[in-house]
Amino acid sequence: MEQYLATPFEMKKMKERGAEEVFANCISTEHFFNPMVDDLDKISDFIKDCKTIIDVGSGYGLLITKLAKINNDKKFLGIDTVYWDGNIFPVPKGLKNLKFEFNGIEAMAYSDKFNQKVRNFDCVICSWMPEGSDWREMLSILSIKKIILVLSKDFNTGTIETYCGFEKLGFKLKGRAFTSSDSIIQLWERTICSFE
Repeated sequence: MEQYLATPFEMKKMKERGAEEVFANCISTEHFFNPMVDDLDKISDFIKDCKTIIDVGSGYGLLITKLAKINNDKKFLGIDTVYWDGNIFPVPKGLKNLKFEFNGIEAMAYSDKFNQKVRNFDCVICSWMPEGSDWREMLSILSIKKIILVLSKDFNTGTIETYCGFEKLGFKLKGRAFTSSDSIIQLWERTICSFE
């Protein structure tokens, strides 16, 4: 039976709601990427020419909350399917350049199929990509300029190979990936004007 990762807060809510079947298939983890000052500096430098940044699967919003605090000239959006219930995640508040919404990457990338307006962002951040998914294509549809991938050892279902393959979608890896704690961070830049 397939198992899923969930935060202790989510686990508590599932148990309270009597979702025993879902609860039984979850593993509790708090190992989300929590950036250090050096990481924030490198990422901030990479997004200096970006005005709009989306974090796909933002969860607690640890990364974009910190980025929004030091890059107040940019607009940040965190999307996650868990935001359907405001009681599940304690969403950060008080930053005018930071918002969170209930949405999925599929609905945003293939907006015509979901009756949504097309939305593009200068930069897309993603800290989790399901193995075997077509998220690479969806991330490249959402991104106008850049993609930041955070490969967390403790919070991904794939291998480093899962996070390769953006070259065929019009992106190149800027320099070498760098490590932070137990995570690998890749910075990708668009090499062609648009993805059609």
